[in-house]
Amino acid sequence: MIYEQLSFSSLRWPAARLSNLQLLLDRIDLAVDFSPLADELSPHFPGPGRGRRPWPLNAMIRIVVAGIVLKLNPRQLEDLLIDHPGLCEWCGLDDSQPRPPDSETIAAFIRKLAKMGREDAIPAHLTRQLSDWNLRLVPGSSIEPRLHGREL
Repeated sequence: MIYEQLSFSSLRWPAARLSNLQLLLDRIDLAVDFSPLADELSPHFPGPGRGRRPWPLNAMIRIVVAGIVLKLNPRQLEDLLIDHPGLCEWCGLDDSQPRPPDSETIAAFIRKLAKMGREDAIPAHLTRQLSDWNLRLVPGSSIEPRLHGREL
């Protein structure tokens, strides 16, 4: 028998409904494939090797997407990652680790994209992929960000 390891958030409230944010992120997951974007950006970002281990590129892309969806700055994103285990799980971060990426790490990632002239790569990819599903993102707060369009 194969057992799936549960995250801390699923152990904390096993019978709870998904939050509006988790529902939105799950819908984005259905509509958006982040792997082509990660493949395009990966030559410009360090991979695992000697020295300090970098945060996974897919996680950083998803963190930036969360910032776009919720209209958050890097400091607010760091706070939300600390407070919201479901967001950590969606981003591919292990919430049992000592900490998520801090605000300076998130800001440095965004600055590096800008330095490469690719600051619009993530928002453009998100918009393009959502439009393929006839969806349009209306960014908002963590209370009511929405996707408008047909059901997935």
